Amino acid sequence: KEPLVPPVVYEWALQQHRARRYAEAEALYANLIDVGVFAAPPVHALRADCLLHVGRYADAVKEWKAADAGQHH
Repeated sequence: KEPLVPPVVYEWALQQHRARRYAEAEALYANLIDVGVFAAPPVHALRADCLLHVGRYADAVKEWKAADAGQHH
């Protein structure tokens, strides 16, 4: 009911991700990162996973680096 509210978008992205709708989830994660509200390391990591599944490997590596897994386990 609130498609523009970042927490709602995040939860919808998680649902898409769990349903293996990786392209849809990736687009939602990208939007959250772009608006800067949910640009936290976990969102970058989740987006990296989606990018791997859709075959965008270079972008996935870039997102994984943005997640900074060494500091944000």
